Amino acid sequence: MARFQFKKLFTSHKRLAFVTKTAGYFLLLFPVTVFVSYHAAYLNKSYPGVRIGPLSLGNRSREQLENELADYFSNFKDPSLRIDFGGKTLFFNLTDYGFNYDSAQTANAVLSVGRSKNILNNLKEKWLAWRFGFSKEPVLSFSPGGLAALSLDVAARPDSPTVQPVLSLINGQVVVNAGSGQILDRQALEEQMKLALESFSFTIQGQEYLLPVNYSELDWPQILSRVQSLVNKPVSLSLGKEFSRVITKQELLSFIDFYAYLDYSLKPILLAKANIVNLSSYVNQLAISINRDPQTETYKLENPDESDPSKIRVGLFLPSKEGQILNEPVLLSSLSSLVESSELSPEELILELPVTYQIPAPPQQVNPWGLQELVGLGESNFAGSSANRIYNLSLGSSRLHGLLIAPGTEFSFNQSVGEVTDKTGYKSAYVISQGRTVLGIGGGMCQVSTTMFRAALDAGLPITQRFAHDYRVHYYEPPVGIDATVFQPSVDLKFINDTSGYLLLQTQVLPQEQKLIFYLYGMDDGRQVTISEPIIHYQVPPPAVLYQDDPTLPSGKIIQVDWAAWGAKVSFGRKVVRGDQVLQNDTFVSIYRPWQAVYLRGAGPAL
Repeated sequence: MARFQFKKLFTSHKRLAFVTKTAGYFLLLFPVTVFVSYHAAYLNKSYPGVRIGPLSLGNRSREQLENELADYFSNFKDPSLRIDFGGKTLFFNLTDYGFNYDSAQTANAVLSVGRSKNILNNLKEKWLAWRFGFSKEPVLSFSPGGLAALSLDVAARPDSPTVQPVLSLINGQVVVNAGSGQILDRQALEEQMKLALESFSFTIQGQEYLLPVNYSELDWPQILSRVQSLVNKPVSLSLGKEFSRVITKQELLSFIDFYAYLDYSLKPILLAKANIVNLSSYVNQLAISINRDPQTETYKLENPDESDPSKIRVGLFLPSKEGQILNEPVLLSSLSSLVESSELSPEELILELPVTYQIPAPPQQVNPWGLQELVGLGESNFAGSSANRIYNLSLGSSRLHGLLIAPGTEFSFNQSVGEVTDKTGYKSAYVISQGRTVLGIGGGMCQVSTTMFRAALDAGLPITQRFAHDYRVHYYEPPVGIDATVFQPSVDLKFINDTSGYLLLQTQVLPQEQKLIFYLYGMDDGRQVTISEPIIHYQVPPPAVLYQDDPTLPSGKIIQVDWAAWGAKVSFGRKVVRGDQVLQNDTFVSIYRPWQAVYLRGAGPAL
């Protein structure tokens, strides 16, 4: 009996051991099975609990992740970053810097959770993701250098709260009022911008990234040397013969701004940049002078019924002219590049103005004289002239207005203008006569002949007769030596129309500008005219002042009747070519007498 019980007990124990062992194997294999099954289930998928911003992205394949992320990121097209600087807010279009959220790389970041080379870290990330959720940052993408360009632009904006140094021009030299201001910590700002964008925030409080700076501690000699080089550089704007302008030193200086920032080693950096506000204003004003509507040829006869062709007068002539519009963005870009260029040559820079041309409508009637365009221009200044002198030069100019000069004929000023007498409408004004400046009928006609001479010179016409004044007249300077006097009947101005077509003379008196302008219209035959700068070979001082007693004046009264002028010998050259052919090669010489100031002193009874 006892033996039977022992055998039974032994058999029960073996069963218990088997069950225990089997349970142990089960307990050991179950978590392994679960672990393997879990990882097999997410072999090519994201682990549960992984998030990007508000998106829960667990249990997604790569394709699903990319699609969901691309759809979510599409909510942030053309994003604008707002940076608040304590009351001043700057906005920046991030698209300009190549910014976007990279859905493919962000999908890789989501899939990387729990899949690093560190096993313990993987277990931790997967457990945290499953238990609490695990947030990853989106992957940001900028164009190369885009983030750095963005932080630079924050510093460089004209409305940036950074306080910049001020430059001024004193006697042609650039000087700086350095002082103190604020400088931007670019590195800290860039880090904050990345953090904000990773959390889908587009507003930054920027005041804390402005640090005080003393500009006197910066490398001013190098900066000022470059600015001085730019200011000293002759810069001209050109549009062929129609327009030219030299940009002044003060204007060039106004085109420059500075901005300062801390580089990545926390060293203060000062850079020059274009002042877009001032540049835009300059270009806009320039466009007013350049832009014009297309002009259709128009002419009007003063005497349409005149049967003698030599007596026909064209009262109005406007040649066909293309319209033109200044390309302001292109010029603005060119001037900005000039200001910001680090390489400057000392030679003169001529910028050709970028314009778009517009073709005019065809004329209703074409002029029968072959007139096409302006071929010669003459100008003179009559500032300070008496009322009678202005009257005479206006009348004399009107007598020449509309004159047609036939090809091959010689123009005579005296013949074309007619008699200059009181009977033909002229008044008394100062003239040069017999070595004195005296009142005479037609004073001011030399202003007309001088302007005509300059137009003929500019047109490249052969001058057959020209006389300089006895002394230098201030109305015609500068330039010195380019004048022509007339005195009927023998002292004349003559030139030949050696072109193949008619020439038309149009005159204009501008009282406000105090200018007289002559226009010669004709047909361009390809001639090129070069007029040299006048050379003063010598000068002679004026004689001593002369006082003359005049019994017609009361005692004690003094009147000046002549004015002192230096004598001089002056010459200038003119060369006219057409292709390889030299048409004219002239040298014009003027010998001016030294002129004495003369005063009349009263010798009559006292009043």
